[in-house]
Amino acid sequence: MNIETEIEGGVLIARVSGRIDSKHAAEFETALKVIIADQDRPVMVDLAGVNFIGSSGLRTLLTTATILRERGTGFAVFCPYRPLRRLFKLSGLDRVIPVAASRAKAIRTAAS
Repeated sequence: MNIETEIEGGVLIARVSGRIDSKHAAEFETALKVIIADQDRPVMVDLAGVNFIGSSGLRTLLTTATILRERGTGFAVFCPYRPLRRLFKLSGLDRVIPVAASRAKAIRTAAS
């Protein structure tokens, strides 16, 4: 698993690649905590390079969304692959975390 950051349209983007499985869950959680530490700009997690996300990874995204919401900071997830988006829907996380199939929409959602 790898995470790179960039800024686009005033939104901090965390681009993730690889698998977010039990082996990498702690690394993913730690990386996102560092990325959002004292962050006041909106954040978007880009899952375009992710081929698997387990329950620990979903929990990390929920925790991240909660922390940012408490700060009043925008958050969204870009998830272009239908099977992964389905996990958000089946778990009910799509009602708590904005998930978009397009990168542009995810950036707009995080920024608003």
